[in-house]
Amino acid sequence: MSMQISTTEKFRDVFVGIAPSSYVWITVTYFLLIKGFELIEYAKDNELVTGFLGTTAIGDLIFGIYYAIPPLLAIVFVGHLVDKRPNFLGKIIFISLICSSTSLLILIIAFYFLNAIITLTMVPIFLSALAGLATSSLTLYGSITKWTHRGRGFALGNLFFAVVVILLLIISGMFSLDFFFSLLMLSLLGFLIAFAFHFWTKNWIYWENDEWPTSTIQILKRISVRSYFFSHVLIYLMLGLSIGSLAQEGITKGYTQFLVFELGAFETFWAILLLATVVFVLPAGILADRGGRKTLTIFATYGIVLASLIASLNGLLNQEHATIAAEFDHLLFVLTAFTIGVSFAFLHPTLDSSLWIDLSSKDSIGRYSNINVYSLVAGLVPGFAISYFFLPTLIEFRNIMVLIYIALAVIAVLPLFWVSDSFPPLEFFLLIVINDAGVTVFHYSFGRKQELQIDLPLISGALSAVGSFMLEATGEDGAKLNLVRHGTHFILSDQSDNDLKLTATIFANKNDPELQEMLTRFLKTFMEKYGEELKVWKGDINAFEKAIEDAEEIFGPLITIGPEESMIREVD
Repeated sequence: MSMQISTTEKFRDVFVGIAPSSYVWITVTYFLLIKGFELIEYAKDNELVTGFLGTTAIGDLIFGIYYAIPPLLAIVFVGHLVDKRPNFLGKIIFISLICSSTSLLILIIAFYFLNAIITLTMVPIFLSALAGLATSSLTLYGSITKWTHRGRGFALGNLFFAVVVILLLIISGMFSLDFFFSLLMLSLLGFLIAFAFHFWTKNWIYWENDEWPTSTIQILKRISVRSYFFSHVLIYLMLGLSIGSLAQEGITKGYTQFLVFELGAFETFWAILLLATVVFVLPAGILADRGGRKTLTIFATYGIVLASLIASLNGLLNQEHATIAAEFDHLLFVLTAFTIGVSFAFLHPTLDSSLWIDLSSKDSIGRYSNINVYSLVAGLVPGFAISYFFLPTLIEFRNIMVLIYIALAVIAVLPLFWVSDSFPPLEFFLLIVINDAGVTVFHYSFGRKQELQIDLPLISGALSAVGSFMLEATGEDGAKLNLVRHGTHFILSDQSDNDLKLTATIFANKNDPELQEMLTRFLKTFMEKYGEELKVWKGDINAFEKAIEDAEEIFGPLITIGPEESMIREVD
């Protein structure tokens, strides 16, 4: 008899899943991206950095390195720790939430009383706690969601993030609050999420690692990882450039009206952007779970280009129509911000989240979350920095920037054509090696499906017969049988070119280029190790038993999180 899940339990599961990750997005967006420029100017105006390195460009660079290194190290540490000790995940999230909220609170006080030493100390601590929370919270949600609903789950989290930031902007604008009070609310929100999270997850039991651990080198060698990382970096470089420059342009034009609320110009741009995210992120999550991640990522990339094209129309009308021109420019400003917000909505449930979880295995989910955070930061930070230091140049040469955005978009999308979509996650379940007589030499099941009741001689004979038939039908001597499709499943094959005439075949849920590459690698390894034995082979398949270790090592990094609902369970 199945037990009904109460409304309270459903709310708890949703809250626990989305709140920690959403808090990262809220804090990064509000503290760093929206209030960041204001905080920097405040620090310089009040000489918070004087006496240490000054306010020169070299001083800014050294401070940037000082602030960047601790959080980057925290990302690596947390990702590896989660993969090594999954049972620490809940504790890491709780500690990260407490540390980020506490350090933010102390930082606010230090800013208010102009204490340079405490300020310089607390910034890297705050950023490190936030970086650890980014990795661990993404890992958590990836581990408790089924891949068929993963996009919608992350979309719901980002809906929460966008709504909270808009509310913070409106409240600050309505009551004319300076950033001290705004950041105080952000700190208190972190404490609230931390204690609610601890209360609802204290009885959780986490997963155990897979039998064969995935090394970091194996992860970084994957074509899909390198391709999506490269695309992620360039896309967020484009976002950093466009948001940093276009948002500040609103300051010079004095666009401060959001709906019926009067906000600052910079805040107005973000409010419009996030309003678009609120409208489109849930539909984007549904599309991500039905049509895949890659297509939405491509749409998001060219959405940024479209935003830059819209912005380039600014000032199109001449001075004789000054009033109309001002209204036209204001409309372009709104459309630009809204278009970027739509791109944000498409990226949140795909390349920013679900895609990396789709690629990962249980014992490497923390490190895949690392790669996600690193790629986002590697693009966004330089984009924002360029906007900050070269804003007048970016605005002056806006039309040239459109061409740069187009070039970046083409380069960013290009690697995606060489990898399969991460949705659905790759699944393969039987590896077979047969000789030229159609006899099974080696077979191994990866245990991702129920125990297969298979007739190996029948399968081997059928594959051999298909190859022979195609040779007779086409007359292509030396051609290889490399792909057979049946319904939603594929049979990928690779054949040796030497006298042994071996064929390696693997059954999978999609035609994945990376899996094909690994199959070729396995067959090459198999022949190198057992070539001499195969020349005098008498039919004993036990002679190749150790090839299982090669199969696990080569194909192991491609094994994704299973179709089970959750890797976490609760005890009474």
